[in-house]
Amino acid sequence: MASIFPTSAFQVSTKKLILKTRADLHANFALSKSSGRAILMSYGGCLIALAMAVPSTLFGGIAKATDWQATDFGRAPNKEEVSLVLPLCLQYLTPQVRKTCMHIDHA
Repeated sequence: MASIFPTSAFQVSTKKLILKTRADLHANFALSKSSGRAILMSYGGCLIALAMAVPSTLFGGIAKATDWQATDFGRAPNKEEVSLVLPLCLQYLTPQVRKTCMHIDHA
């Protein structure tokens, strides 16, 4: 059954990229010198993926626990602003750098 929604070019290119990435991954495993090395590569990729998930999880937890009323933002982010959690945390929860600190006097 055909979908009533047209497939966008972005969706098609994303699917091709995912399939190409999977094919490259399987090719790398097939070209490894031993099955032990392929298993080691798999576990290494798993550890890298877990390590890359930690910062985004921390930012989400910090944003959830923040009293946004006490910040200059003044209110909790609404549902449309949830994707902006990282920039909001960086802007309102980190110390401001003064412009005078950035000026270097060459006298």
